[in-house]
Amino acid sequence: MIKENAILMKAFLLAMAVIAASILILAFAAPASAQELGLDAELEAELEALLSGEEEVAIYEFQEIAPEYAFSLGYTFVANNGPKSIGRYYYLESSPSFGASARLFSYPTRFFLELDVTNKWDSFTELRYAYGDTFLFRWVNVRMYHNYEILPVRNLDTGTPSIDVDVSGCDSGCGSGTSIYKALLRYKTPGYPAHFFLKFHYVGRETERQDIHLGGAGSFNEIVRVSEENDATSYFVRYEAGANAHIGPVEGQYTLTRQYFEPDDETHSSYLSGNYAWAAGNYPLNIDPKVEGNSHTFKIHTSYTGKLVAAATLSIKELKNETSGAKSDHFHSMASVTWMPITKLTFVARYTHYDMQVDNPSKVNITDMSNPVNSYNYVVKPSISYVKDKIHITGRYRPGSKVTFLGRYEVERTDRDNAEQWGLDSSITTKHKAGLELRARLNRSLNVKAEAERLDIVDPAYNSEPDSENMGRMSVSWSPLPWLSANAAYMIRQGERSSLDFDGITNARDRETSDEHTAASVNFLINEDATVTVGYFMLRSYIKQDIVYEKLRRDFPGTHMVSHGVVQEDECKGYNIGLSYRANEKLSLYAGASYSTSNASFLTNNQDLLQPISLASLSDFEYSETAFNVSGDYSLSNKSSLSLEYKFRTLDESLDNPNDGIS
Repeated sequence: MIKENAILMKAFLLAMAVIAASILILAFAAPASAQELGLDAELEAELEALLSGEEEVAIYEFQEIAPEYAFSLGYTFVANNGPKSIGRYYYLESSPSFGASARLFSYPTRFFLELDVTNKWDSFTELRYAYGDTFLFRWVNVRMYHNYEILPVRNLDTGTPSIDVDVSGCDSGCGSGTSIYKALLRYKTPGYPAHFFLKFHYVGRETERQDIHLGGAGSFNEIVRVSEENDATSYFVRYEAGANAHIGPVEGQYTLTRQYFEPDDETHSSYLSGNYAWAAGNYPLNIDPKVEGNSHTFKIHTSYTGKLVAAATLSIKELKNETSGAKSDHFHSMASVTWMPITKLTFVARYTHYDMQVDNPSKVNITDMSNPVNSYNYVVKPSISYVKDKIHITGRYRPGSKVTFLGRYEVERTDRDNAEQWGLDSSITTKHKAGLELRARLNRSLNVKAEAERLDIVDPAYNSEPDSENMGRMSVSWSPLPWLSANAAYMIRQGERSSLDFDGITNARDRETSDEHTAASVNFLINEDATVTVGYFMLRSYIKQDIVYEKLRRDFPGTHMVSHGVVQEDECKGYNIGLSYRANEKLSLYAGASYSTSNASFLTNNQDLLQPISLASLSDFEYSETAFNVSGDYSLSNKSSLSLEYKFRTLDESLDNPNDGIS
């Protein structure tokens, strides 16, 4: 179970102490005056009359609203003569489509239904029912499809005839269909602010994916580069049950959660020739683990009105990998205080404590499924457990209605167990983050937001983390004329690292990163019936770092190669234009077009990585995508309409590189 009991108890007692102190302050502090709350004398008098019961409050009577119904029928034609990945998140099959909606309101009963089915896999359903404020039910179902890119597999080095290629499955494309269900059932006790609730969350997935691996005895003999189809199903389920209630100025909530991930029982295997350490046979490959867990969460907070607000959270969670036998215990606690000494100034202080203790088996076994006599054990390193503490302080100052200043500072300390067994130089990592933000409305038509942030990490645990990082962000919204409006945003993030850790390799230490995001749009209101929108975006990533490669061949055991200053660049740009036009009271039209380009490069200066082909050529690519969309909606009557939409998309490989996309 949970270790470090003393630390956990201190964190919990600290959270409870914050809540207790806040309750005492709220109970004995003098109430805020009208001037402190920003109320004038007339409004203060009305408020006092309502609270004292001297003035009767009229009971609101809901108006009768006529029921509303809507139905739609259609057909989607799909024509595709290329890879299905061009429509990555759409089920590319022609199919009928239909939809329906209903809205009924007769207080205290409220009912809402929305159904939108495009094809077998793309659909949305929502159902809501409520009776007064006593009973609430909501059900949501979303289905979607993801087309995978099929990677060709071929022998790159024709000078090694022992390498064979075996390709099977995924001939017509692979992908996965996902079904998501969410449900909420809530009951409120009459005449008292207490709620009981049940929540349900389900994610099911049916997958046809491409698995690529080496058959034969690894990289030692009879190598076969295998590409095969792997059909699998899995589902994730989470149940929540809880209750919350107000007790004086305090509200508390308890939630019990049960969750599990269940893969299918199919075991995938690969054949090994028997010329290496294992005997010939069928051994498990790519097994998805079965995981179960539960948690208990307690939340409490004081009233959100007034100068001082306090909140605390305590959560205990257990997870178990039923396949491997690994277990993890999680303890999370949080305490926060919000203080507003005057209406223009607000401070928030938050302390978070997180403890994760992992226990895994010391050995793992792999057994020949065709002959259990062939069984082998391997030693497993102990997993990393850690304790993390974080303090976050935020200040907000609003001197006037047009300007707001925000400042924040955060310090985080992570202490890990078993760090030395995983090659970490230090078991403790400390992060310091500070930021400033300005929000200003310079005039009625111009709003500006600017932000700067600095991050420093002492003894980062991962090579992808920087020693230091700077971030700047700015956004502008401008409406100089009634018919013209524009929005623009820019972000840049730059990081440096001079302490890369490659398991004792001392001449590979440096890393530089830079990310840029740009987006802009302009909206033209030509007249009251026509609008034109033009947009642009750019994403750019740059990494320059030292990289260490290890030779795995038996004639070069433990040999390393170092490349200094390896550069990887990615860039994506896009342009779009859209026109909306209302021809008359019955006919609405829309037309849009977009064009985007993507390119990437990977440059290495190590000669051993340039033969028989350059490693960099496996990463160089350049694509462009062009898309058009035309749609129209015609109202046949007050209760019916006719809609038609056409979409076209083409993908062009601008750089004719025979090696890109090769696994």
